[in-house]
Amino acid sequence: MVNSVLVEMLKGVDKHVEPIETHGRAKKASRLRNMLLALYDRMAKLESSMGDVKETLKKVDGYTPVLESM
Repeated sequence: MVNSVLVEMLKGVDKHVEPIETHGRAKKASRLRNMLLALYDRMAKLESSMGDVKETLKKVDGYTPVLESM
């Protein structure tokens, strides 16, 4: 769900960027687009890590009763 929101944000950036007359504005729009893409990449990595953490927790929870019975 977060990915779809970020994709919509990126699409919105392109829709709202009008033809730019000055080099400064083009540079600013490019930087903003790059920041959004970097944020999107970080979110994807975070979601992947969270999946790994959840998988590890499931494995650990399986061993907890065994350790408690010792």
